[in-house]
Amino acid sequence: MAQELINNAVWGQLQRSHKMLKDAISGFDDTTWRQQTGIRPASVALHAVETVEFYFSGKTPQDFPWRHRFGVDWESAADEDLPDQPALLEYLSDVEEALPGWFEKHDLSSADNVHPYTGGTLLARCLYVIRHTQHHIGQLNTVLMMHQHPPAAWR
Repeated sequence: MAQELINNAVWGQLQRSHKMLKDAISGFDDTTWRQQTGIRPASVALHAVETVEFYFSGKTPQDFPWRHRFGVDWESAADEDLPDQPALLEYLSDVEEALPGWFEKHDLSSADNVHPYTGGTLLARCLYVIRHTQHHIGQLNTVLMMHQHPPAAWR
């Protein structure tokens, strides 16, 4: 009972952060999406989504197929090679589809032997991923506001 309660609460918080990420991604116009303003929104959003996929894949950094979705490195890709918003939103939706099954199969109090640096348990890894995602949503919101666009709504 307690395990299910915790898993559902963490999954719910992750879903809320993904809704905020979707709102932030959708808030950019085509020009500012790939524009460098200290950070490039398309790069940051790609990194955020790819990182969620990575941490729930069960793979080590060496075994994860980085750049598999779009064939570009989020840090070094040319502006025109970065995905547009609809493609990135589809990627996030695809990543989200796999997550309920992950939460059903795992006891979050279990040790995290794949990514122990995130805190030592699967719960700590989940919280790490949520914090990472929220950090990048904050960056995206800052750029949105710099360009007079509304930030993603709090969820």
